Amino acid sequence: MTLPLVGSRDAVSMQNITWKNGIVTVTTTVPHQFMMGKTIDLYVLGVLPVEYNGLVRVLVSGLSEVQYKLTANPGPYSQLGVLDYVLNLAAGYFTSTMVFRSSNATFEINP
Repeated sequence: MTLPLVGSRDAVSMQNITWKNGIVTVTTTVPHQFMMGKTIDLYVLGVLPVEYNGLVRVLVSGLSEVQYKLTANPGPYSQLGVLDYVLNLAAGYFTSTMVFRSSNATFEINP
């Protein structure tokens, strides 16, 4: 059986991130191309304070906006980060992650 190689999208830079009443709203610098109204798992990376970061289930609420739940208020950001959709090609086989970025045809492998 031959299976296709599926690529992950490039990370999308943040323009803003806010917390209000247990909901984090992230605005991206460009449209993220996720389907409006869908719920997907994304990585939030590089934000300070670090409490914003992690693998989160987001609601796609706009062309350049997603929202996710976060109980405690992490405070205002001091550094913005990225949203990253990662399709782990090694999931279920190894504890490492292997991602293929289709935009530049490269693999990213993390221990």
